[in-house]
Amino acid sequence: MTNRKKAVRRTAVRALVAGGADVVGTAVLGVPGVGSAATAVIQSVLDFRQAKADHFVGELVENIGEDAILAAIERDPEREALFWTATQAVMASGLESKRIYLARVVANALTSDELADSDQLIVIALSELDGIHIRALTRLRAAEDEQEKHPGTDDEIFQEALRNEASSVLATLARTGVVYQGSVQHGDSGTFSIPDPRTYSITSVNEFGRYLLNELEAVDIPDSQLA
Repeated sequence: MTNRKKAVRRTAVRALVAGGADVVGTAVLGVPGVGSAATAVIQSVLDFRQAKADHFVGELVENIGEDAILAAIERDPEREALFWTATQAVMASGLESKRIYLARVVANALTSDELADSDQLIVIALSELDGIHIRALTRLRAAEDEQEKHPGTDDEIFQEALRNEASSVLATLARTGVVYQGSVQHGDSGTFSIPDPRTYSITSVNEFGRYLLNELEAVDIPDSQLA
């Protein structure tokens, strides 16, 4: 990588994390009794998040070039917002497949002639969905698929799976638009699900939710990033 590319990466990453780092640093300095140990821990977290942002921005630079990135975010406020949201999501995520997938989505968004609504929707959804939500959505998809193997029955398999998930997780799934809420028909059986307000009336994993799961599961994570 050239020195210029390295400089672009460093500048971009510093700009992305400076605000959060300044706020955290100020808060720590203002608390009586906070010593060097606490400061070291916080700095370690900030360094780790900066490293994730650095890797994300670096991949974009490698794949589409810094000139394309800068041109896209300078000419289009929506692309700039998408880039910012995705980078913040990457910094806060512990899910490697999500970080790799977001890099592909953002690269496409920054280089396409027109910004696709689908790219924006994916970034917005994944800014909230992380490991705990993705795992829950995967379990719900499996329960729904199992339910469909028993036509003519009620939706107890899926409802039980819903009841096993945390309410806050279900609320996030509903808010990000990866599930259907309200009664839906199951296949050609003529049976309909019964919404339960205790599970936010979720009755199905929708096409968008299944698409995200398929895309995340298809990500090939390099061995060097599994540690």
